[in-house]
Amino acid sequence: MEAVQVVIIGIVSTILIVVLKKSNAEFGIYIGIAASIVIFFIVIDKLGVILDLITRITGLININDIYIKILLQILGIAFITEFGAQLCKDAGQQAIASKIEMAGKIMILIISMPVILSIINMITNILI
Repeated sequence: MEAVQVVIIGIVSTILIVVLKKSNAEFGIYIGIAASIVIFFIVIDKLGVILDLITRITGLININDIYIKILLQILGIAFITEFGAQLCKDAGQQAIASKIEMAGKIMILIISMPVILSIINMITNILI
């Protein structure tokens, strides 16, 4: 049912943007941003189900919780930075969007360092 809501919000906001583009283009940007935020919160609400499933899976297999935490942080950063970058692109600010994307990639790299170091240690132990 949420998919239908998302599609309806997208279609209605697109129609409003097209209609307003001729008379007041700046209102179109505001409508696009508002619609994007509403859709984002609809989707975010459903992420709780995914987090619950990941928690169940980690209970069944023997994986260190820190790796799952890092994975979830990486996914969160990727979703949020992509959302922000797309909003900036929709508003015609490609330069800011590219900086948001770059910052997200750097944050992901920083957060993933413990995993990278763990893999390097594992390879080193195998080779020695």
